Amino acid sequence: MAMLFIAAMAPALCADTTPQTETIELEAGQTRVIDHLKRGSSPIVHVVENAHAVVLHDEVPGQVVILGAERGRWDIGVTRDDGSQVTYG
Repeated sequence: MAMLFIAAMAPALCADTTPQTETIELEAGQTRVIDHLKRGSSPIVHVVENAHAVVLHDEVPGQVVILGAERGRWDIGVTRDDGSQVTYG
């Protein structure tokens, strides 16, 4: 079963302060690595549907690994190493 993250690119009102959004769709067992993250920052997670939909691994500094587990939807906010903020959903 597919797990769908839904979001749209936010219009850039101010490049440094407007968070961007990006859509991710994962099947159970698939992974997505998000890298080039600000070291020392932690992802901000908002469960939209099904707390067991994904498993996050952020043990490696500067990256987070998202593992699809079940059908559901989460929003995951991160800070890139350039200071920009992106929400994956």
